[in-house]
Amino acid sequence: MNNRPTKNKLNLRAVIVLLAMLILAFIFVFNLFKSNRNANIAKKDVKSNVTKVSKFNFSTVVDVETELQKMKDAENGGSGKSKNYRTIFANCAIIGDSITEGLTAYGFLGEEQVFSVVGGAVSKDEAMFDKAAATYPKVAFFSYGMNDMGNFNGDADSFINQYSALISKFKKKSPKTKIFVNGISTPNESAINANKVIGNYKIFNKKIKAMCKKLKITYIDTAHILVDDPSLYAGDGIHVQPAYYNVWLDLMQKKAGL
Repeated sequence: MNNRPTKNKLNLRAVIVLLAMLILAFIFVFNLFKSNRNANIAKKDVKSNVTKVSKFNFSTVVDVETELQKMKDAENGGSGKSKNYRTIFANCAIIGDSITEGLTAYGFLGEEQVFSVVGGAVSKDEAMFDKAAATYPKVAFFSYGMNDMGNFNGDADSFINQYSALISKFKKKSPKTKIFVNGISTPNESAINANKVIGNYKIFNKKIKAMCKKLKITYIDTAHILVDDPSLYAGDGIHVQPAYYNVWLDLMQKKAGL
């Protein structure tokens, strides 16, 4: 008779632990769909994440939480800590080309924070600058140049004239915004061999840096990121792997003091 209450307590505890684990698993899967609803995520990737959840050690709630944290760390470049970049970059705007587009495609930032288009260039993106300025962000990061090297036929001065005019217009419309300008990422050798004009990236970056000094805004040197870790290149030697964005966002965060 004395064993019945103890046994009932154990059964109740087991049910509570099981329910807690099921709730955690459900929340995790739900957040996968929610956070990636605007991203270009294949069904096979979602299925892969669900499979990972099914392999968790469900012996205790702590085990489930540990596994969830490991997955979050892996998604954040294996840094050992998770970051909510959407919160860090709240009321910020990042304006740029297809590399910038990856910030939303991979779910790092929300669509309200990123103003970009595949093939983006200062030679044709005036409306994008105006749209971003209309949100009056506290901080704006610009990232252009890769496509413009071809659009301006390697003429860095013409590129800078257009770039500086658009940034000046942005500043006039949103005068309280703190502005940062990213340099052009380094294309690899095979990409340069396939398109010689992008080999001018060092000259263009030098001009961008000088422009920033003249306009009294901050230049962010991003050219070293892919040089330091070539595994971050995508197959074309120009675009980047998802893990690149952790490094880039951390760099922008540090420069802007976010």
